[in-house]
Amino acid sequence: MKYALGIACLSALSVALLAGPASPGAQAAAPAAAQADAPLADRVAALEKSVLANNAQIGALTKDLNDTRDQLDKALAYLGQQALAARDLGLALDAAEQQGFAVGENHASRKTLLEGWRKQIASAQADLPQRAPSAAPAAARATPLPRSSGKPAPKK
Repeated sequence: MKYALGIACLSALSVALLAGPASPGAQAAAPAAAQADAPLADRVAALEKSVLANNAQIGALTKDLNDTRDQLDKALAYLGQQALAARDLGLALDAAEQQGFAVGENHASRKTLLEGWRKQIASAQADLPQRAPSAAPAAARATPLPRSSGKPAPKK
């Protein structure tokens, strides 16, 4: 029994020595913990700087998103106008057909057709969405601008 108790104590002692402060892992952890506590103010300052940079980037991304939504609204309004103009052109073509345009040369029907085309053309040229000016600096952009390959653009 004494022998078994001695072995248990020795094995417990060896485990304690291997896992205790004498082990290399524990020795490396102690200075790291001391270093982590020492520059706490520096770490806080770095985190605050990071938060400010992230907030600036979030602001730039929010502005980009709002500009994109504005452009989408303008594009949808423009497309709605095009749909109305196409409907008007269809009505003008129907009226021209009823006035005899398909049967022969009829002056009134050609005028109706020309009037419809003019409305469609005027609508296609009015209130085109414009690209929003880029107010965000290049460093704050959400996506980088494409790099040029140095090759000239292909001719069409």
